[in-house]
Amino acid sequence: MSHLTLPAESIQKKYVEKEVLTTKNSEYTKTKKEHVNHHSLNKEMEWLEALIAMRCKELFLKGKTTDETFEKIPELPVVDHNSPYGTIVNTYNLQEMDRVLLVLGVASAHYPSLFKSFIQIEETNNALAIDVGGEYNRASRTFKPTFQTALFLLAGKDLSLWSRYNAQLLDGSVVLQNDIIYNRSTTDFIHGQIELDTAYSGYFLSGKKPRLDHGNYFPGSLYESDLTLDDIVLEPMVREQIKPIGQYIKALESGFFKSDNHHFKSG
Repeated sequence: MSHLTLPAESIQKKYVEKEVLTTKNSEYTKTKKEHVNHHSLNKEMEWLEALIAMRCKELFLKGKTTDETFEKIPELPVVDHNSPYGTIVNTYNLQEMDRVLLVLGVASAHYPSLFKSFIQIEETNNALAIDVGGEYNRASRTFKPTFQTALFLLAGKDLSLWSRYNAQLLDGSVVLQNDIIYNRSTTDFIHGQIELDTAYSGYFLSGKKPRLDHGNYFPGSLYESDLTLDDIVLEPMVREQIKPIGQYIKALESGFFKSDNHHFKSG
């Protein structure tokens, strides 16, 4: 039996070529990842940090200040359309309440050090911790924001603002309705933990867009196939049942319903 033997030079050349291609692919992937725009996300984190500092200062001065010293929420950062975070904010036109919920979810997932002021309050003043809300783990020294934490940041000690934002929250939040943020409590809404959906958690950092079926509550999952509708084998009874749908679609495409006089053939 004969064996084919490649020259050593040929093997070395192929190895070098493969190594060069691999290196180029790695550099391309690395460069591609580095091009994800995090500018809007970083500005939002800085905004959250300033908001936390402001509310905590008010909390420590509680009873020593007047209504005039109450500060409004800092102006929302302007986000761009070229970043994953900015795209979501602009697409859903997120306002103060939803921006606070979203930024708390992102910080909880990726920037937990922003909550160090809340941890200090938990460890030094239990009475003030009641105002802040949140879930504090003393063993790991970690803080997870709840919806009460969001209301605290939105309204501070202003009860009228608290009631207004609470009503808005109960009426419906854009980030909750679109499965971007979850409430992990099924019984006590205000004390439920704010959690960022894992698909959006990755999207904001990597730029990989979430699929339609990303949400926990989406009633289905994406099925990928090379088959067309004509390739799918259906029972004769099912084919008869969906014929009217096909006829209706064809009528729409042909402009059938644009005329004043139209009718379907009976049967």
